[in-house]
Amino acid sequence: AALVLDASIPFYGFRPLITGGFSSLVVVILSASALRGTRINSPFPEIVAETLLDTTGDLVCVVGLDGYLSYATDVFRRVLLLNEGEQLGRIHLRELVEEADRVMENAANGMEGPVSLEVHFKTRTGSVFPEALSVSQLLDKTRPSGFVLVGRDLSEPRELARKYEESQEKYRNIVESSLDGIVVIQDGVLVFVNPSAVRIFGYESAQEMMQTSFNDTVAPGSKPFMLRDYQNKSIGEDIFRNYEMKGHTKSGNIIDLEINAKLVPWNGRTAVQASFRDTTERKNLEREQALWFWE
Repeated sequence: AALVLDASIPFYGFRPLITGGFSSLVVVILSASALRGTRINSPFPEIVAETLLDTTGDLVCVVGLDGYLSYATDVFRRVLLLNEGEQLGRIHLRELVEEADRVMENAANGMEGPVSLEVHFKTRTGSVFPEALSVSQLLDKTRPSGFVLVGRDLSEPRELARKYEESQEKYRNIVESSLDGIVVIQDGVLVFVNPSAVRIFGYESAQEMMQTSFNDTVAPGSKPFMLRDYQNKSIGEDIFRNYEMKGHTKSGNIIDLEINAKLVPWNGRTAVQASFRDTTERKNLEREQALWFWE
């Protein structure tokens, strides 16, 4: 537009100085209009922040120094079942958090940074669920004006932990009540033995048996067959399947065993889990029967 004015205005008798002034004025007006349009069409920081808060799955709210809510995200309202027409300024934190007094007390003392707490949120219907809460002070220049609360639901992680502990307890009960001896060997050392393994090898307790090496439980005639290289095998792969060997008890007796073994992870490292079945009585009967037939 300025170039058009520069080219056309002199034909109407205006002086070049005036022409330059008109051109500059037009450029300023157009630039101001463009900046104003960009400002209007661009989202304000408050709008961006509110959009980000509403899209997060965490429970976010702001409470004043008196404990009354001044802001809450849509997720916060929806999860805690707050009514749409309910005014936040009339809702105290005690109505929504069981440990509200402890939260406010810790938040007031947390001048150096966010305070992390485990609390229980309450919905309008009375249901309670655990939350990992982070509380930060909201400052007006240098003076605190309120607190920002960010909660993350702990229900799912705790449920997974409960199921894991339950499965571990079931597995432990199965292992300890098994008639087969079960041991875990790592670097040639017994790191776990069940009660049946203690009974089969004639030890007084699991602690006593774990003070010995696995090599001490193998009879001399079977040791050459137990020394194998397992480095090329992967976790879960069988090492022995219904393999017959000779065992060596604490008292020095030789017993017949049937072993199954495979590689398992144990405390972040590879180990061997082996189960033993004492076949001494069955083998003795087979030998007596074979001798009877021979006679």
